[in-house]
Amino acid sequence: MAHGLMPEERHTLYSEMQRVAKHTAVLFDYNEHRSLITDIAEWLEGGDYFCFIENIRDELKSQFGNLKVINTGKHSALYICKIE
Repeated sequence: MAHGLMPEERHTLYSEMQRVAKHTAVLFDYNEHRSLITDIAEWLEGGDYFCFIENIRDELKSQFGNLKVINTGKHSALYICKIE
């Protein structure tokens, strides 16, 4: 549920993932191919979903130095970062 966190909270999450993971950190969350229903629900929640979608790749590359994205469904993906 990284998409529900504000940017500074996501940074804390990534730092903790990097601290505790031995080899690989994996996030399972939305990808950029979202549905109208998701857009409406996330807009009503008032979270940071739209910023997350725009920035997740850059945030993870900045934190870990690498990123592999595997789409797991129409609207979801695994974000895989190797711990260096």
